[in-house]
Amino acid sequence: SQSRYAVASPSLIEYSKKLGITREPKLVRNGIVFDRFYHPISTKLSTLGYAGSLNHLSFDNTDDCKRSHLVKEISEKLNLPLVIAQPQDGTIKSYLRMPNYYPLVDCVMVTSNYESCGLPLMEAAASGRLPISSKVGILNEFDNPPGLILPMNEEEFVSEGVEKMKELINNPTRFRQMCQGAQDFAREHYDWKSVIGMWVDLLTNP
Repeated sequence: SQSRYAVASPSLIEYSKKLGITREPKLVRNGIVFDRFYHPISTKLSTLGYAGSLNHLSFDNTDDCKRSHLVKEISEKLNLPLVIAQPQDGTIKSYLRMPNYYPLVDCVMVTSNYESCGLPLMEAAASGRLPISSKVGILNEFDNPPGLILPMNEEEFVSEGVEKMKELINNPTRFRQMCQGAQDFAREHYDWKSVIGMWVDLLTNP
């Protein structure tokens, strides 16, 4: 029988075609174990987070699609500490430690111009931390995704991000509301119970 072929993002369907693959893949969605990441929501925006490494090349190795320099720029403009999940010495720590990372920060920025999913957006939301990103990856699959949604353009990402984050720093009640909304959204839409049916269909139906 023909092997099953699926991708976890609509953008990967286009990338599959770009690679010359003629077979149409099924579309499934990634999920997380909500309870594994759950923490009480953050109470105020005082520490910034970045869940990846500082540099990450795109598929064709031509550019830094993660654009981590934007995180450092925002941190400097806000004069807030930045806690990076992956060390800067080139080593990669296990993803299994991530549930312990999110309580160290109050928000998680994803600065990519491309994401096939964006697990940190899902995990941060479940952890009660505010996801901050342009509309990439998993956020494209919902009309009103949670968190702070910023423009894709680098200059606007920084300027609007700094402006809106200053507002949240000065309005901790609004910040907590957004963190709670993101966590509630993650419980309903990101947990595996909400997406496992797609995978069951993939594995049981040709």
